[in-house]
Amino acid sequence: MIRRGGHMKVHSLLTEDLILDRLQGETRDDVLREMVERLDARPSARPGEDFLLRLLEREKLGTTAIGGGVAIPHCKVSGLKAPIVALGLSRSGVSFAAADGMPVHLIFLVVSPLENPAVNLGILAAVAKLVRNSGKLAPRLMKCRTAKEHLETLRRAEEQAGD
Repeated sequence: MIRRGGHMKVHSLLTEDLILDRLQGETRDDVLREMVERLDARPSARPGEDFLLRLLEREKLGTTAIGGGVAIPHCKVSGLKAPIVALGLSRSGVSFAAADGMPVHLIFLVVSPLENPAVNLGILAAVAKLVRNSGKLAPRLMKCRTAKEHLETLRRAEEQAGD
């Protein structure tokens, strides 16, 4: 998860079962609900409805869209052993009230332990760096056919972005 020098790698935080290749939701709340349902299906992390509410509350403070068709909705949950990262792809795009006015196609959902705020900041920074340094990440990921391909594309993008 963390390499020497403390740099977090986004691809190493993701697992194939938490890549939602074709989100059906047409609104921000719908896609967040869809992603939370996937998280809830995992035995290792069952944040429940409270988790969705936390994400929506966070969005009320200000959009988590970072531009370039990417959003990083996030929240902290007490008692979580390790951070959870999910990736959702919306083919049609969803409005996240992004500053650039663009619809969001890539959603990196981050849940981190309340007791370890540095982990949350590290993941958000790693995603932002990946997006900033790899240019057209959304179109590249849209071409992937399997979760394995998504992970490989992210890994390559992170390697190319360098440190």
